Parts: sequence; C-alpha cells; structure tokens
Amino acid sequence: MQQIMEKSVPGSGPQFYFVFRENELIGYNFLIGDTKKYKAFPWLAISNMDEQKLTVCEELMKIQIAFFEELGMQKIADHCVRIMEDYRKGIGKQKESDCR
Repeated sequence: MQQIMEKSVPGSGPQFYFVFRENELIGYNFLIGDTKKYKAFPWLAISNMDEQKLTVCEELMKIQIAFFEELGMQKIADHCVRIMEDYRKGIGKQKESDCR
C-alpha cells in the first residue's frame, strides 16, 4: 500500500485520500482523471462519502471537485457539485444516524 500511496502527487492523478479518526480508517477517496492516458474511461471517483457525516463528506468532495477542475474536466467537477448539493438535501446519502 505504501508504494501506491507514494504515487499520489498533488496536481496530477491518480490521487488517494484517507480520513482517520483516532487511528481508525473511516473514509477514503480514490480519484483518477486523465483524458490523454485513459481514453476509454478517463475518470474514476470511488469513495465512501455517502457513509460520512456531512462535514467529512463536504471536505472530501471539495478535494474531488478541485482535482477535476485542475485537470480541465469541468463537466465531471460540475457533476460532483450536483452530487454534493443532493447530499446536503439528504438525497443519495445514508441517514446521519447510520453514519459513523
């Protein structure tokens, strides 16, 4: 895992983000975005944001939106903004009481 983590370089992809609470892994966000290298499937965002409290979810989503904007992938960034707006309304997100 350490070798994979070392490939997470700011301003490039892929990026890996982990959220810990008291040394326990509670959140993750894996981002791949490269329209030149990955032509068939140029982006990927996998996370457990829907399981997080809104404050953690918003911080992870900000990173994700900034990542895609930096890569010039504005449509995907805009999609992430819409997802976050839905999460704020409780759409597509687990109940806060079910979250850690």
